[in-house]
Amino acid sequence: MVLFLTLGLLVTPSALLQDIWPAIGCAVVLMLIARPVAVFLSVGWMGFTFRENIFLSWVGLRGAVPILLAIYPVITPGPISVGFFNIVFIIVTISLTIQDWTIAPAARILRLGPEDQSPESVDT
Repeated sequence: MVLFLTLGLLVTPSALLQDIWPAIGCAVVLMLIARPVAVFLSVGWMGFTFRENIFLSWVGLRGAVPILLAIYPVITPGPISVGFFNIVFIIVTISLTIQDWTIAPAARILRLGPEDQSPESVDT
């Protein structure tokens, strides 16, 4: 909660429009290419099915962690500007809205709901 409050205090809505298109491009690449590659490389060997890996790619890490990681370069001296933070804010917002609203449909499409499990695989 504190991180999201801090996020709200650091964002200047009028400055967001300057960085909207690069941020949307980054969000698309992260959601559709970078996160799936990272998931398959990091947990692909752990015995998850292909559908489970796809689902993990869709519901991966986002929200508070990227916000925290974006705050550090902005508050330290160096070449990073507030525009960097604005881009991260837009990416997090896109990821949270699009991916969070589609978690249940993605699980249904990938047939990963409890009703899709066989009786042998459900713990009693």
